[in-house]
Amino acid sequence: MDRLRRLRAAFPPIVEEDFYLRALGLAPRLRHKGLGPVLVARYLADGEHACFSRFRLEVHAENTPAVRLYEKSGFHATGETKEPESGNRVLSMVLERKASRADWY
Repeated sequence: MDRLRRLRAAFPPIVEEDFYLRALGLAPRLRHKGLGPVLVARYLADGEHACFSRFRLEVHAENTPAVRLYEKSGFHATGETKEPESGNRVLSMVLERKASRADWY
């Protein structure tokens, strides 16, 4: 339980308005085939379909291919923290889009 509290304290809270991506990964044999942008586009489409306009995720700062993928998709870093046990740097990234059509009605 102590470990969970330390982890929660290290990261910004997940708020109701955020469509939060917990994890995204590809098996090594599937990497470098253009699937990353497809998965991110699907994540964004699913969020928009659910009427979200703000998307958030965390990514290891050293994972430059993933950071670049998210930046190319429109995300920007909003903060950096360190994992309490490993000391790995983690970026919080956010993408805000215009409100969906569902907000117009």
